[in-house]
Amino acid sequence: MLRKVLIGGMVIWGSACPGDLKESYNDLYDEERFEAADTNSDGLLDKKELKDSQKDFEYYREGKRFKHADTNSDGLISLEEAKAERQWEKEHKEKLAKDGLADLKKRYPKADLSDIKWLKNHPEVAKELYKNKIWLKEHPMVAGKIIEDKKWLANHPEVAKKIYENREWLTRHPKIAKDLYNNREFLAKHPELAKRAYKHRNWLKDNKDRLEDIGDRREDRRDKREDIRDKREDKRDRRR
Repeated sequence: MLRKVLIGGMVIWGSACPGDLKESYNDLYDEERFEAADTNSDGLLDKKELKDSQKDFEYYREGKRFKHADTNSDGLISLEEAKAERQWEKEHKEKLAKDGLADLKKRYPKADLSDIKWLKNHPEVAKELYKNKIWLKEHPMVAGKIIEDKKWLANHPEVAKKIYENREWLTRHPKIAKDLYNNREFLAKHPELAKRAYKHRNWLKDNKDRLEDIGDRREDRRDKREDIRDKREDKRDRRR
């Protein structure tokens, strides 16, 4: 069966079963935005479509970035090019996140970046951390607790903006997203965020079942990994 799959922000067609698809939250969200930009429905975005599209595809609209992905210089992104670009993007973003986190630890050597009180007293650090995938992955509870303090967020809009802009992370945490999107007082003061926030809120609502299914599959995988880890520990204990 032909399935539409997103690779490196581009939709491609190919054979895939649910197990091979490894559909991520950001892939699911980007698919609908891509369809709106792909006016000739060929599964690729050419330069004209990129120019005519909205801000969602600014990454490829910039000449150097498009050229980096278009390795055969035909003005289109092939399946092989999209795969290579996706891998490069992933590795590049991971390096930026690691470097960013290392830089913060170097600048604040005595800081505990999981200390909620300390982070609230250093909003300039919190701002950097809410766009750092590694920190968000390592400290989801800390990130969530800080967001619960609406008064603090209102007093530090520069931090709140980074949170609202990180739609990939919010998609992974729909309860947090719902709470943020219901904060009408803050969004009314920041209309530049409100339009995208409400659009994403509606998308989350429309795709609730699919998102829950993805979440359940990830939870199952985590449970299996924990079971394997527990069995290994039991074996080690018996050997002692």
